[in-house]
Amino acid sequence: MLAAVGRNDLALPDVLAAIVPQVEAAPAKEGYQPTRRFGRAQAQDGWFNIEKVQSLKFRSSEIDNTTAISIGGPSQELPVRFEPGGAVPGDRIVGVMAPGEGIRVFQIHSPRLKEYEEAHWIDATWDVDPEHPQRFPARISVTAVNAPGSLAEIAKIIGETGGNIDNIRMAKRAADFTVMHIELEVFDLVHLNHIVAGLRAKSSVAKVERLFE
Repeated sequence: MLAAVGRNDLALPDVLAAIVPQVEAAPAKEGYQPTRRFGRAQAQDGWFNIEKVQSLKFRSSEIDNTTAISIGGPSQELPVRFEPGGAVPGDRIVGVMAPGEGIRVFQIHSPRLKEYEEAHWIDATWDVDPEHPQRFPARISVTAVNAPGSLAEIAKIIGETGGNIDNIRMAKRAADFTVMHIELEVFDLVHLNHIVAGLRAKSSVAKVERLFE
């Protein structure tokens, strides 16, 4: 049984039902179900949304507190985009006001933040509507055994846990292993960790880590 749990062959509800019989197991659901863990931000003075960017809120003393911010004219919206490594609800994030780029959203541990030390940093927080879950970008590096079926197994794990693959790039290939960089879309940090745990449990996968650049 312990070996089966280690391989991720036993579903968590089944294990819990065996250990604590009096607890009714939750019904099985296909894929990952977003939770309310990272829901709507509480209304606070100084926080504002930007039109068409409803999943984030920002706060800055140098920007007007309005629901739709314009630069260069009323018809020109302030662009907001995630840095290449992405960020997901549950991550600590910060916004950077980059000249000519609008607001760029960084995960707080991103090494690329050092490139913007002189830029204006903006407080940022998540404001995700739990009734309308969205997917957010993240990148992971997977080191797998160089054998037939390894890539298919990795894609299967990601698909079965409700993740969406945007892109796969082979970063390094050797006779016995392959390092691939995978761009994902996930609901939140719990979802991302769920995918990473599933991949690490497979014998064909030697290493999984998150990428921020």
